[in-house]
Amino acid sequence: MDDDYQKARMEENLRNPKNKFLGFFCHAKEVDNSWGCDWSFSCGVIAFSIVIAIASLSDIYTLAEHQIFAKGEGYGFYKFMFSIKIIADLISLIDIGIACYAVNRENLTYSIVSYWAMVLCFLLNSLFIIYIFICMFSEWSSVYWGIIPWGIYEFGLLLFCWILFCNQVYLGRKIRQTQQPY
Repeated sequence: MDDDYQKARMEENLRNPKNKFLGFFCHAKEVDNSWGCDWSFSCGVIAFSIVIAIASLSDIYTLAEHQIFAKGEGYGFYKFMFSIKIIADLISLIDIGIACYAVNRENLTYSIVSYWAMVLCFLLNSLFIIYIFICMFSEWSSVYWGIIPWGIYEFGLLLFCWILFCNQVYLGRKIRQTQQPY
């Protein structure tokens, strides 16, 4: 069985040589079959789904509580960037449902969709964090309450993207392995 797994890892490299995390980091052939404490990637998807869902809901609640869109300051770009943040949070919430479905059904297509949707969410949040970092020097009073939690959330999104990528690779190997005749 171990030889079959090693063979599947090598075939992954031959089948898709550009299959790298976020397009240019670690290659799929370097993905093992588990993460921390030998937990499966599906367990990681569920664990990170819970954390990211709580953080996304908290962000939406916090932005609504502070009435970001009701404030008169910075009408144009300011509100546009906060709109991007809310859109990214909504994408992450929808994507969590897709990721959990992919884990439950061991569906490679949904796993791929959930990975790329979370990458989109990560990129939108990265734009927002860059904007907030720039605003920190000019409009500190309007963003000081969010920079640290949003930075931690951004790191959590990166880790979640990594777990989704690894789960996608692992599911692909598992499906190809079961389809091969013995």
